[in-house]
Amino acid sequence: MGEPAADQQPPSPSSPSSSSPVDVPVCEVSADPERSLRGLRPGGPGERAACVLCGEPTEYPADAPGSPLCPVCTWQQAQRAACSG
Repeated sequence: MGEPAADQQPPSPSSPSSSSPVDVPVCEVSADPERSLRGLRPGGPGERAACVLCGEPTEYPADAPGSPLCPVCTWQQAQRAACSG
């Protein structure tokens, strides 16, 4: 009963479907490009935010949203994520 009938086979991955992969967006960039580059540039003058892991000052201004990390902790977090499998 769970077996498909001989004349009813699932479509092969190479056969076109009703919505082609070209029509379906993989990801959409919704962020403002200037805002997304903000973390790549040093902030302006003023108080710096402290790293949430080690407490060292970061390049982000103190009023920046989110959980800022210093460059060392950012590097270490990236290594942990890359090696987590």
